[in-house]
Amino acid sequence: AKKYPYLRPTSMWTGLPIRDWDYTYINGVGDLPNGWERLFLLYCKNVRSELEKFNFVDKFSFSQIKEKYGSMRLYNNGYPKDSKISELEYIYEHLSTYICEDCGEPAKYETPGWITELCENCYKKSYSTQYQENKDKYKLPRKHYYVKIVGFKDGKRYTERYDCKQYWEEYLKCRKLTDNEFINYLLNEEENNKWVKNIMLIQ
Repeated sequence: AKKYPYLRPTSMWTGLPIRDWDYTYINGVGDLPNGWERLFLLYCKNVRSELEKFNFVDKFSFSQIKEKYGSMRLYNNGYPKDSKISELEYIYEHLSTYICEDCGEPAKYETPGWITELCENCYKKSYSTQYQENKDKYKLPRKHYYVKIVGFKDGKRYTERYDCKQYWEEYLKCRKLTDNEFINYLLNEEENNKWVKNIMLIQ
């Protein structure tokens, strides 16, 4: 089955899938932290629902997926103008700032310098006594469920406010699932989908 064809790595020159790839490109190798894997795959699930409305599933692809300034950044090669793909990007990028990059638990701290979002356990393991003693400085503000976007369209400035709460609740629910339960949740059926099943999920 090809439920998530946009998870296949493609050649930037030809746009065609790369043959004999081992599909480990989102396993904390490169630019996507381990802790954001489930969030990213939930984004892929919700993107598919939106793409299906426009018969665009096989035409959509990512150009880059990475961490920047403590948030997940998602870049793609285009989508239907009237779809909500852009809204989903902003929502999931916002939610990533409240998820530990190392383990996927809700984040409690944002580190100084190279910005990293970490839960309390991962913060304790990663940072020196100096930061431990002053850790209250680095506590994340209380999570809010809205992301505000300001942009321009047809020469006019606009502001959009997106509600992230349902996506956050979906993520918290999926944090409790075993790997197999989570894969079946993504697939919504018992099928052998190599582009999802070959991805190592959060331990």
